[in-house]
Amino acid sequence: METFEAIYDLLVALLDYPLGWMLLLGRDLPLVILAGGTAAVMLLLRKRVSDQALLGRHKEDRATLKARIRAAKAAGDKDLKNRLRALSAKISIAQLKAEVRPLLWALVPIILLASWAYARLGHVPPRSGEEISISAEMAPAKAGHPVYILPHAGMRSVDSLIQIPETGEAWDGETIARATWTLVFEPSPEPYRLQLRAGDRLQDLSVIVDRRIYSTPERWLYGDVVRSLHTHLEERRFLGIVPGFSAAFPPWIVAYVLLAIPFFLLFKRLWKIY
Repeated sequence: METFEAIYDLLVALLDYPLGWMLLLGRDLPLVILAGGTAAVMLLLRKRVSDQALLGRHKEDRATLKARIRAAKAAGDKDLKNRLRALSAKISIAQLKAEVRPLLWALVPIILLASWAYARLGHVPPRSGEEISISAEMAPAKAGHPVYILPHAGMRSVDSLIQIPETGEAWDGETIARATWTLVFEPSPEPYRLQLRAGDRLQDLSVIVDRRIYSTPERWLYGDVVRSLHTHLEERRFLGIVPGFSAAFPPWIVAYVLLAIPFFLLFKRLWKIY
């Protein structure tokens, strides 16, 4: 799992080259640009890999059938109406099949853009002097046994670096031991490289302050002692108001979708793409 995290960090760092300039534009504008860019990429790929003539005919046929169904309904011809509806359903299925290829092609850029957005736009980067809460979820056997974060220059603990984990429940219902630290960091141009000791195990932890980026807030380690690490950062809300609905739909995802859909419809109409 740590190998996956390393690959993910490398991917995000590479994507910073074409996308990182958006971080200079404040909290909200990058999400608008990303949503518009996603819609544009999806439509350009759609135009490139789909049979636009076929999709255009499907659209015209469905419009014609819709008008004929209304006419048959007005005339009271149920038999004709049912036949036309069956034909319309067949055309809809054929259209769905034609949609599969552009959707598959669009998956890769969407996944890349969403991966970068989660790592760069999902939370508000922490500042020096602010209290930052960090928690570790560990094997249940660690409950009641001291664990601690090693002292580091430029870092101080609001409570104590030594914590006694308490029994709790993870997001998936699994019983775990959880310890939480509240830390404050001085300004630093480099990431803080911290270490958490649980028994004879050491686990690395990175914290970035005073920059436009942040270290990945959740680290899923699935180790036999330390299962996961969580840096509790403020979630980024579009315009300061757009909420999230669950862990699967945080505020940035909700705003991203709400922005991308109208962009998609607008560009599709302007560029006359079926």
